[in-house]
Amino acid sequence: MSLAFSIAIIVLISEFVLWVGYSSLASLAYTIYLNTFQKEKLLKQRKIKREILNVKHDLAKTSSQDQFAKWAKMRRKLDSKLSELDKITSSLGFLKTTFEIKFTTFLWAIINGTQTLMVLWYFSTPVFYLPDKWFSPVTFTLSLPFSPSGSVSVLVWFLVCRKVSKRTIITCKDAVPICHKYVPDIVKKNGMDFFHWCNNKFGKHLPFVVEDVCKS
Repeated sequence: MSLAFSIAIIVLISEFVLWVGYSSLASLAYTIYLNTFQKEKLLKQRKIKREILNVKHDLAKTSSQDQFAKWAKMRRKLDSKLSELDKITSSLGFLKTTFEIKFTTFLWAIINGTQTLMVLWYFSTPVFYLPDKWFSPVTFTLSLPFSPSGSVSVLVWFLVCRKVSKRTIITCKDAVPICHKYVPDIVKKNGMDFFHWCNNKFGKHLPFVVEDVCKS
């Protein structure tokens, strides 16, 4: 039964990844990677953005006619900062595209490769045997392609687990708005208060924006 359980877990993970989406997982992985290994570049980008805003603010208060020398100096500084920001942004954009392509390819290869290897490695191994006279008209088909008669093959078990996993994920997804609809208002209010407290307490430390999931 350990083989049956392993296959069920692999298929459940695979279907969960498909439901979430490769692009969403790649974007999340990139955010973690960026704030772990490229934090210096990210902080530099944010610093330049703040400097640009400050220069623009000062430039707006400086007259190009009465204070031309000062205005021209600030304008050159602004152009320099904009050019520097453009280089960093382009570099990060290229890094993101490259990282997400590699991550998506790697994740796809791991998920599909694992399932394919398991089917090939255990192609004649029975996952488990069915009780006598259960499903007797279709017992042979459940053991296809090469498992002993009366057993469930790896290929068939993969198909069964995939079908059940998809149905489970869809059911859970559809149940969320229904549960939210009938949750008492006091529970919703307490949940929103807790969410806002966590967001105010820890949100500033996160590299991404947390959306209000408690909205009705």
